[in-house]
Amino acid sequence: MVSFNRGESWALVGQVTEKFVSYIISRIHIDPAVPQILYANLTVEKIEDQAMYANRIAKSYDAGETWQLIDVSPNITGSEITIHAENTQKLLMIAGQGQGVLRSEDGGKTWVLSNTGINLIGNQLSIADNGVMYLVSDYNHYYKSIDAGQSWQTFTTQEPVSGVCNNFLLNPVQNSEIICQSYEGLYLSKDVGKH
Repeated sequence: MVSFNRGESWALVGQVTEKFVSYIISRIHIDPAVPQILYANLTVEKIEDQAMYANRIAKSYDAGETWQLIDVSPNITGSEITIHAENTQKLLMIAGQGQGVLRSEDGGKTWVLSNTGINLIGNQLSIADNGVMYLVSDYNHYYKSIDAGQSWQTFTTQEPVSGVCNNFLLNPVQNSEIICQSYEGLYLSKDVGKH
């Protein structure tokens, strides 16, 4: 279900199918500039289909009534998507099969690999309202991009963070505030992760 008025009312979204395969929508992203445009993370509904059909990304132009599967390439599927806050035509996607990060600058019509500076597979993407992007990769490596995902720089968390960050939660009002989400708890940084 999806809401466009902060949860006052909800509407069912349409089902996503491909040939004889049905997908479950696991997460929906709303285009902040055009709320009728939605992106959905998809997982295969039936376990027996998982061997042949990987997780996918779909796009809707009519608030979820109909969906179009996003085809990146015959050999690459997407598992997570992030919309740039200032230019919603710019998208980043975690590529399946260990391909890294994919970037689109035309609303998902075309994609290019965007792994400059990344040495490991990405798992989680976050983006601040000022366009700065954060990536959590395998083996507890963290990356930041200030050019809409064209290049990445590594950074580390400082004390008193205990354990590893599984995801970064970003304050939409104050872009310098970042929360490290770990199994040990939540850690707040007020200087873009420096402390």
